[in-house]
Amino acid sequence: MRIPVDSPLSGKRLREVNIFSKIEVSIVGLVRAGERRLEPSALTKLLTHDILMISADTENLKKLVEIAGLELVGSEKIDKANLGSDDVTLIEAVIMPNSLLLGSTARSLNLRAEYGVNLLAVSR
Repeated sequence: MRIPVDSPLSGKRLREVNIFSKIEVSIVGLVRAGERRLEPSALTKLLTHDILMISADTENLKKLVEIAGLELVGSEKIDKANLGSDDVTLIEAVIMPNSLLLGSTARSLNLRAEYGVNLLAVSR
């Protein structure tokens, strides 16, 4: 998603933008002037023309476009090579039947704030 000139998000820090958590959208990366930054800090200031790499379902993606005035760009698939770096790694995990996580929602676990984890998908 590209931040256009007239977006209300331009000039705000990620932590100031509560729309992402309200509609269950995760920012997994940011592209600025051709440079990719994976898992941007909550202190990152969003600028016009930044491209946000977002994890969201189709319905929430539509809401984000409507509410935040973002532009949908690109349609390439993102694979492990795109999501890895020296600081960020893509892993797959299995929740075992006796896990303390059972019965919790992704939101209630507060994975990003507590552990620096961006949950990309759940498969049952």
